[in-house]
Amino acid sequence: LREVLRARTTLLIMAADAGPFALLTVSLAWLPTYYNEVHEMSLAKAGALVGILSLSGVIALIVASLAATRVERRRPFLVIPGIIVGFAGFGTFLLADSAAVYLAVVVLGFATWFYVPVLMTIPMELYPADSNRVSVIFASILMLGGIANFVAPLVVGAVADLTGSFVPGLALFAVLAWGLGVVGFLLPETGSVRSRVSS
Repeated sequence: LREVLRARTTLLIMAADAGPFALLTVSLAWLPTYYNEVHEMSLAKAGALVGILSLSGVIALIVASLAATRVERRRPFLVIPGIIVGFAGFGTFLLADSAAVYLAVVVLGFATWFYVPVLMTIPMELYPADSNRVSVIFASILMLGGIANFVAPLVVGAVADLTGSFVPGLALFAVLAWGLGVVGFLLPETGSVRSRVSS
C-alpha cells in the first residue's frame, strides 16, 4: 500500500483530478452567492446559471466516453481540458457582467468532467495485471478528491472574509485546475504505447 501511494504515477493521477474537482466544487458552492451579492443577479437566475455546470458535465461524460473508443491516445483527453479549464474558471467570475459568462460556465462544466472517463482508464492500462494496485489508485483518487471537496469551499470562504472579495479564492482554484494539463504531459501515454511502467 505504501509503495503504491508513493509511486509517481499514483501521485500524478491523484493531482490530475484534485484541481478540476476543487474548482468545480467551489464554483457550485460560491458562484451563486458571488453573482447575487456582487453582480446583483437574482438567486433563481444565479442558481440556474450554475446548474448549467452539471448539465454540460453530463454531456461531456457521454462525448468523452464515445471519443475514447475512437481515439487511441490518452494524453489529449487530459491536456486539452487541462488547458481550457483554468481559463473557463476565470471566465465564470471575470465575465459575470456579460452574456459570455454562459459560455464560460458551459465550458467549465465540460472541461471538469471530460477527462474523467480516460483518467479512470489510465491505471488499468498502466497495470493490467495488477488489480490490487489499480484498486488502491482508484481509492487514492477518491480520497484526495474528497479532501479537496471539503477544504476548497472553506478556503474560498475564508479568503473572502479576509479580503472582502470572492475573486482571490476563485482565482486560486482556477490556477490549481491547470494542474490537469501539467499532469497530462507528465503521465506516460498508455493508449497507443504497448509498454507499461512499473512505478
